[in-house]
Amino acid sequence: MKKLILLFLLALLPLSLSAQTEDWDRALDQYESITIKCIRLKQELSGGGSVSSVELRRLAGELNGLKTSLHGASGRMTAAQRARLSEIRKMYAEGVPRSTAGVQLKSMKAPVYLFADPPAGDIKYHSDIIAAVKPVREFKPSGRPFAIVSAGLIPDFSFGVMAGKAWQCWGLYASARSNYVSSRHSFDCLSDGRISDGSIIWTSGKSKVSRLNLSAGALWCPTVWGSVYMGCGYGRRLLLWQDSGGEWAEVSNRSSAGVMLDAGILLHYDNLVFSFGTSVVPGTSDYLYADLSVGIGWKF
Repeated sequence: MKKLILLFLLALLPLSLSAQTEDWDRALDQYESITIKCIRLKQELSGGGSVSSVELRRLAGELNGLKTSLHGASGRMTAAQRARLSEIRKMYAEGVPRSTAGVQLKSMKAPVYLFADPPAGDIKYHSDIIAAVKPVREFKPSGRPFAIVSAGLIPDFSFGVMAGKAWQCWGLYASARSNYVSSRHSFDCLSDGRISDGSIIWTSGKSKVSRLNLSAGALWCPTVWGSVYMGCGYGRRLLLWQDSGGEWAEVSNRSSAGVMLDAGILLHYDNLVFSFGTSVVPGTSDYLYADLSVGIGWKF
């Protein structure tokens, strides 16, 4: 897989110089440096060696830096600079790294464009550069799993884990959270104290909440620094009252249990992952329960 990524990166190199700049010498130095590194990495792979993901990301970053130096500039290449560009491409085709800084030709009276047929006028922004560097985001290692310790903070506290794995722009995740309070109860009542048999509950003054979230769903990764997740599963938030005899009752019109919807965002910083989300659990009597959660984790 790394060899395919490297070959794709090599294919982008000639396209990355499709704009004009006043400082071609600096751009050609960058171009030569990137080309030599690509050739050496390719030789390493061909010889049965391995290339780390860090090296691939660093190389992609240098290509992005070359795009930045070209983007927004204007100007034309001289004949000497054009000759050096040809030497770099020749070196790339032959697969033998060498320095091209010594290539010199007498300057021509008229500057020469990079392409055989020059554009109608100076181009300040060239779409080819953007098209060439845009796929750089794909060079991040694919299939990296992550694990997050998450906590529901508002209105009830709960905690658990979230784990997933992304493949390029899409992935899957699963999440589990609870406050680890038992939901066992002997009967139901309403928030006004009425029980199904028409009597009134006499409470001891004690109450508790039992919280549980189990969900799974899809990840969408539109950028290298952020992802969106959305899924569903089972959710429960039960409000329990204790009666004077020590038995627990579920306050049915203030409790929710059933299909739960889960959504949020993941922010990536290097190997760290931060999560911000919400979950919604429908209840009876038009009662809808929602909570907010945050988390922090690690990409492996």
